[in-house]
Amino acid sequence: FRIAFVGRISPVKGVDIALRALAQVRAPVRFEIYGPVQDAAYWHSCTALIAALPSHVEAVAMGEIANSAVAETMARQDLMLMPSLSENFGHGIFESLAAGTPVVIGDKTPWRDLAARRAGFDLPLADVAALAAAIDRLAAMDAATAQQWRDGARAVAEGFVAASPALAQMRALYHELAGGR
Repeated sequence: FRIAFVGRISPVKGVDIALRALAQVRAPVRFEIYGPVQDAAYWHSCTALIAALPSHVEAVAMGEIANSAVAETMARQDLMLMPSLSENFGHGIFESLAAGTPVVIGDKTPWRDLAARRAGFDLPLADVAALAAAIDRLAAMDAATAQQWRDGARAVAEGFVAASPALAQMRALYHELAGGR
């Protein structure tokens, strides 16, 4: 089961929380961590958590990734794990959903009610066992059910785009800049 994190390696993004959850996961998983280290001391504490993971959990630091490669990278994953302490939007979360990859995230983002839409889970980060249980639940799904959740993730992203006023606002701006033509 392939899991990825994409973001800055800093305390607010919760890589340590992800690793604590993975320490409780029963399913065999590979966790790929993409992003620049912005806090060396924090990363050092994360490497200690990586070293203590059970043998059926592999965690690999992949380094930075180009923005243009995020969608393709996430499409190859089974899950995005991003227990961020807070997000105003969560571009990485959106890109994962748009790639059809379910997410397990904290409940302090605008991305809510994901389980009801079969797109992932938004959970309280203090409940590390719930994060682990969500990962195990997704890892245990058969191919048909996993595809339903991939479709659900994509539908959440498409719904956001369809409901966004951004396209109409850009058209109005271009119309105004073109002198009403």
